Amino acid sequence: VTAIVIDEASNEVSANVNIVIDATVPVLVVTEPTASFTNLETVTIAGTVQDSNISRVEINGAPADLQAGSFSLEVALNEGLNTFDIVAFDLANNSSSETKSLTKDTVAPQFVEISPLDGTVVTEAEITVSGSVDELNLASVQVNGTASVLTGNSFSLNLTLVDGPNVLNIVARDLAGNEVAQS
Repeated sequence: VTAIVIDEASNEVSANVNIVIDATVPVLVVTEPTASFTNLETVTIAGTVQDSNISRVEINGAPADLQAGSFSLEVALNEGLNTFDIVAFDLANNSSSETKSLTKDTVAPQFVEISPLDGTVVTEAEITVSGSVDELNLASVQVNGTASVLTGNSFSLNLTLVDGPNVLNIVARDLAGNEVAQS
């Protein structure tokens, strides 16, 4: 756009102003975090944004570090569900957004019941190790390194014993990586 100003004495001055029409929203891709559960105190939210006129990226209203089309921000987590609204803005204030959720769980699973009990004497080589775990987000229970069958929060595994004393190492792990072990 060119503006021309002429005064009463016919003096003329002109100025050029470049205007960019931008109706395209930024392309936002959130790459971190990839997990849905964690036991960490903080997490880095990161990703990329594509737009020739990118202005800023905000995460829950806080400005993220933006460099060469990549953004990141380390955020503190609260115990339980954490939701993050990630919004990218260009210079024309076009925006795109994505929501990420992450559950912070710092509480280890707890065994409620385990069978057979410590010190049990059996006459057969094959036994069933079973029990239950108090955990909302149970991922696995292993007995001597072998994954057991989970049904809800109950577990079971058929195990062949050797003659004499046998030690059962039972480990329960939740989706955040917290674990409890019992021998």
